[in-house]
Amino acid sequence: VTPDAAADELYAADPAAFVARRDELARAARSGGDRASAAAIKALRRPTLGAWYVNVAARAGLVSLREWLRLGERLRAAQAAGDFTAVRAAGAERSGLEARVLRDLTAHLASRGTTASPAGLEEVRSTLHAALADPAASDAVRAGRLARPLEYAGFGEVDMAAALAAMGARPAVAAEPEARQAGEVAPAEAPARARWPRVAADRPKVHEDAARPAPR
Repeated sequence: VTPDAAADELYAADPAAFVARRDELARAARSGGDRASAAAIKALRRPTLGAWYVNVAARAGLVSLREWLRLGERLRAAQAAGDFTAVRAAGAERSGLEARVLRDLTAHLASRGTTASPAGLEEVRSTLHAALADPAASDAVRAGRLARPLEYAGFGEVDMAAALAAMGARPAVAAEPEARQAGEVAPAEAPARARWPRVAADRPKVHEDAARPAPR
């Protein structure tokens, strides 16, 4: 069992079973003689509720989430080009699309038998704002392996690995899906360290406890 495969499995599953399954996978790696992988797996942290919600949305391929990430691309490109008409147009879409993402996610969680909590949705909202502002945060959302929510701070360089379970994460959201109806989901599909100028939403930072991976 590799840390990458373990992370892919663990961050797709219900957090309630995270610790028991993580420890089982770590024992399997250790019994196979791979102590380094066992230690890396054991260090994986159970995601917060909001981080798990984002992972669920990414892996489900929520159309509104795809549109949100594309909106971020357009907004950042417009800012970089100094096209303030395009910036205003993208900004005008923001609140309505954000509401759609949260609504679609809530409905998708309900279809899985999970009632979305207000606190968890606030973490989702914070992470969405970070993904709008920064391409590395957008990649982290696509990876579907967040252990902690993201938030924007407006300055400094951000190491997105601090919020991700594993650096080998593959994107969970396809880059350009075929047209689908709003709220419809699709089957799931590299995080990066990046620096970007300040844009309409400030730069993200990872919650401090996410920077110190340790088993729970």
